[in-house]
Amino acid sequence: MVSCVTQKKCVQKFPPQTITEVVEKLIVRDSIVFKDRIVEIKIPADTVYVEKVVEIPSNIYIAPITTENDYARASAWVEKSKIKLMLFQKEQVIQTIIENAEKEAYYWKEKYEKEKQVVTVTEKYIPKVYKLALGMWVFIIIVGVMYYLYKLGIIPSKNR
Repeated sequence: MVSCVTQKKCVQKFPPQTITEVVEKLIVRDSIVFKDRIVEIKIPADTVYVEKVVEIPSNIYIAPITTENDYARASAWVEKSKIKLMLFQKEQVIQTIIENAEKEAYYWKEKYEKEKQVVTVTEKYIPKVYKLALGMWVFIIIVGVMYYLYKLGIIPSKNR
């Protein structure tokens, strides 16, 4: 193709056609997730008394000995030849973790994800001058072939 203009000027004069296509995608996600579970165990409060008779020569009294932690309080003492023990358990909620206790299955299905894409379709453009020149060349060739056939005598003339 012969031209006297640059490609940039040609594209400005005759811009290429653009077509917008919508591409649809089906997205499916499937997964299984194992989760740890925190279990709370509630321990109610309770009190236990224990008495044990011990041989002690005289009636003596020993003051209570007490100890305490987060879970319980204990006291022990001697009263009238008896050892007494009191254990008081505090009300508690103990948390423990059970690993992989819960199995959750997730299934997502997004019907369509639409995405617009612009596709440029390049169309070959033939200027009118070239079409006219091609038509003239075809006409000249046909006239030349007919003249050659007339000179050979294949096509008869009306005067003969």
